[in-house]
Amino acid sequence: MATKSIKKLVQSPAPLTSAEEELAELKLREKSSIADLVSIDSKHQTMSAVSFPIDQRACPALASFRDGRINYLQFSIVIDKEVIKLEEATAIGVHQLPGRVPDDKARYHLFKFPHSHEGDYLESNIFIYSMPGYNCSIKERMLYSSCKASVVSFIEKELKANVDKKIEIDSGSELTEEFLHDELHPKINLHQPKFEKPKGPPNRGARRIIKPN
Repeated sequence: MATKSIKKLVQSPAPLTSAEEELAELKLREKSSIADLVSIDSKHQTMSAVSFPIDQRACPALASFRDGRINYLQFSIVIDKEVIKLEEATAIGVHQLPGRVPDDKARYHLFKFPHSHEGDYLESNIFIYSMPGYNCSIKERMLYSSCKASVVSFIEKELKANVDKKIEIDSGSELTEEFLHDELHPKINLHQPKFEKPKGPPNRGARRIIKPN
């Protein structure tokens, strides 16, 4: 009996440190959040592509966007109601765009970016998905990521035009005029470095000539 008790004591795991206990609890919470997300009851939902109903006000707002009366729309996901809500529909300048991006909530944005490129005046439709990192819950991050494709598809159908560029950002501060221009028209490096033959090892010395016998 004593031998069995000793074996049991040796085989039992060492007690967890406080840091290890906190890490284990965090992993358990993440698993629980993902399990809750997978169990959401929605007729349209699969985890690869979620399609929630979109606010009925979005259609007239997109018509105004298409006709040039406004140039900015913002959408959110109302998670408990499982709908896409139109948050804002207005006209703004590009310098006002960063201030429209919340730093504690995810959002979808549609912006008509007026700019010049190679002498041509252009107005490009840019879809922006803003996700302020870990300020949002796992459930919110996964839903916004999964709904993105269906929202873009709805926008393109209503606009009867393609979205010219899709961008994902962490912070509104990224949305400068130069950044948007470079995303639409990436700079091409025309001066590619020429391939140079690698040099031989140093101090090889003079070649030795071997005379035939």
